[in-house]
Amino acid sequence: QYNEEVWKAIDYILDQMSQNGIRVIVALIDYWKKTDGYADWCAGGDKDSFYTNSYCQQIYQNHIKTFVNSRRNTYNGRLYKEDPTIFAWDILNEPRQTAGDYSTVQKWIDMMASFVKSVDPNHMVTVGEEGFFGPNDPHVNCNPSYPDSWPSYEGQDFTNNHRSKDIDFTAVHAWPDNWKVYSPSFMTQWVNCHIEASASLGKPMLLEEVCPFSFCCLSS
Repeated sequence: QYNEEVWKAIDYILDQMSQNGIRVIVALIDYWKKTDGYADWCAGGDKDSFYTNSYCQQIYQNHIKTFVNSRRNTYNGRLYKEDPTIFAWDILNEPRQTAGDYSTVQKWIDMMASFVKSVDPNHMVTVGEEGFFGPNDPHVNCNPSYPDSWPSYEGQDFTNNHRSKDIDFTAVHAWPDNWKVYSPSFMTQWVNCHIEASASLGKPMLLEEVCPFSFCCLSS
């Protein structure tokens, strides 16, 4: 059951954004840790099973039907799926899979991107991940802390994750302080590698999240 007061708060934010000419990307669910969302509990506490558990999949699709397809803004009367204030949907903020099971995450991305598009063909769709390259990607050396392999085994595979016809553009995050990478040259390489990978898919790239600290800058 949804909290209508929270819905109205989202309605208000979207309406204010619209009045001020701001476009937003909406994350449909957050997988990142410590959010206490249903990704944490829907599979009985086994968060890695979120991608394959049929109950979790049904909850997600029901959420899409309600949030994307049915919700009408109480301030301006717009259905979310028809609101030009919404630039795009992130289908899952920062997906991870601790066993490094790329195929499971990939199948989920393909299935749910297609589902969101079937419900709302009006808006663009992207994944919403950090953008780690898989171990077999030619850009794997661009991962943070390379040659340390941890980013390659988090379940993400940036290029393949954005290959689906239902993914309209690639999106990448940059949290070098969290990743303990403190060289500005890393950011330049990180961005350039994702531009190259995105170009190979024929899709534009968006730097969607950037950490607010001083090291998050591009070298000249």
